[in-house]
Amino acid sequence: MPSPKAQRPVFKPSDDALQELDRLKRFSPNFPDQLASLLSRENFQDWDVCKSLREEDAVWLIEYLDNALDTLDPVDPAYRKCLDVLQKICFIFKRLPRSYILDVSSFVPIAGPTPIGPYEIIYKGSINGLKAYAKKLSPSLSSKWSYVKRNGFYNISKWNYLTHPNIVPFLGIANEPIHLVWAWAPGVELKEYINNHPDTNRLDLLIDIANGLNYLHSRNVTHGDLGGPNIIVDDSGRLCITEYGLPSLFFQFNSDKFRQCKRWADPRIEWGDTLLETTLVKIRATPQVDVFSFAMVMVEVFTGQVPFYPEPDSAVLSALKRGERPERPTHMDLTTKLWALVERCWDNKSAYRPEISEVLGILHDCRNDDRGLVPALPPASSDWLSQITNEILDLTDQVASVALYGPIGVGKSFVARSVLDSDRTKAKFGDNRYFMCCDGLEDSMEGFIQRLSDTIHTDVAQLKSHLQSSLPLILLLDGVDYALDPLSPEAEEIGAMIEEFGSYEHFCLVTTSRTYPDIHGFHRVEVPTPTEGGGQDIFYGLCSLARSPTVDVLITTLDSHPFSIELFARIIRENGWDEQELLKMWDDPKGMLRTTYYETLKNTIEPVFRSPRIKELGTKARDAQGSAIFSPWVMDHTS
Repeated sequence: MPSPKAQRPVFKPSDDALQELDRLKRFSPNFPDQLASLLSRENFQDWDVCKSLREEDAVWLIEYLDNALDTLDPVDPAYRKCLDVLQKICFIFKRLPRSYILDVSSFVPIAGPTPIGPYEIIYKGSINGLKAYAKKLSPSLSSKWSYVKRNGFYNISKWNYLTHPNIVPFLGIANEPIHLVWAWAPGVELKEYINNHPDTNRLDLLIDIANGLNYLHSRNVTHGDLGGPNIIVDDSGRLCITEYGLPSLFFQFNSDKFRQCKRWADPRIEWGDTLLETTLVKIRATPQVDVFSFAMVMVEVFTGQVPFYPEPDSAVLSALKRGERPERPTHMDLTTKLWALVERCWDNKSAYRPEISEVLGILHDCRNDDRGLVPALPPASSDWLSQITNEILDLTDQVASVALYGPIGVGKSFVARSVLDSDRTKAKFGDNRYFMCCDGLEDSMEGFIQRLSDTIHTDVAQLKSHLQSSLPLILLLDGVDYALDPLSPEAEEIGAMIEEFGSYEHFCLVTTSRTYPDIHGFHRVEVPTPTEGGGQDIFYGLCSLARSPTVDVLITTLDSHPFSIELFARIIRENGWDEQELLKMWDDPKGMLRTTYYETLKNTIEPVFRSPRIKELGTKARDAQGSAIFSPWVMDHTS
């Protein structure tokens, strides 16, 4: 698609700006000196440096960075740095690059002048030879544009650089009156396409939508108004998401003014006294809000109708606020696994909803299942999985307590498929030395025990009795579980669950948060709060578990990329370990194989696990189709 950006005039910095460029530290020898200096990590991490720029220099810098972004590869780290600096300067000086300001005077109206969601009239035309459409904001929102210039340019300034096959490109804005301009996407809305193509593969449609939404979230853009009217299907059957981000501009004002897809929306994003009892409380659109809307889109895809059809909007909004959801469609392609995903996505508690990246992975797994490809986890009867199961159970025979640590979902799946569901486990269930794990928090204490009893085919009362009296139990909380308002219902429920667990004889809480105090004096492992999350959660969690006096054996399921080379190398350097060996391991994907990964990891990271009681097991890899599989290895510590 050709660039829609207008021709830019040549800007030159003032003498003061040139002196500032000479003073700033170079960012990288691979980039021009001026740009490298402007992107100095030490200087531009601080907003105050941007604020100290003179306005004429800021104007030049905005154009300079805008041009630089046109030449850099989006995967280049410098691209992200340029965009970050551009966003900050646009926000501080209430300006956008000149390429964002478009002339739509030659556009012709194709809809209106009746209100269409947040818009009054829709126009069609072209920008630099590229077909485009412009939507004129309704008068009520146009009057708020001065506010958007003060606060919204931070978001708008990055929309022009979003490029993905499943999103419609944003081209810019037109002033007086205000128009938002998008690339023209020939096609029809989602519902119309489904009704015109009843035999279309519904799963492929959902994967397209999830791909586009996953891309937006990876760029820190929340759609905020996802639904069928904002999803276009072109002639080839490819879906594209449009109209993203508008709620982030006007979130202070009545949501009804800008939302087109009300019946797809999370009711918690409604603002006003009807829901929150005070108009002073504002809720921003978040990725979890988009995941809720995606669940409604799934219903639309499998029914060919809007959610809650044929009920009017007013009745739908009331039903959503009461916690009601659409009934399960009867479409033959809507499997139990897919419907379970829908129910997770529209959970009343946003903290329990999956991220869209996880949703996308589940959709791919479902498509692989349909095509007879390798499932996400091998069946429990496979030779290597049986071997791992026996190794884990051997460990539990020898020690009093076992800890499992891993990314949410990986640990639960691994234990459920290999250990909890094995004949040997069922035979030795009465043994007081077996460990049960809650990897992440999904629901109440009773719900967890019920799921566990169903998995190992044991009476709930018997299971609860063993948990309370003899079985070691470790509760793992990751970021989505503890990063909550302490007064929220979710936090209260988690607190109640921890309090009940705390009354058990053998219990250890592992968390990267200091949100929860010691309740009944049970042993608690304090984990340093990470600065960036992700791999640090896993790494620090492993280190703390390894040093815990209540843990005899540590079993881990590590994602193939649980932390970046940069993060891991920094931690290795701080402890005086061999960084070069570490980098060799992570630079070589084949190093994940048992023959090389075992030796490399043993020689490089063994100092982390100083206890002779610890064995480490497991890693998750990806096959060529993207399905999750395990590549097992075992490391014995004898010193």
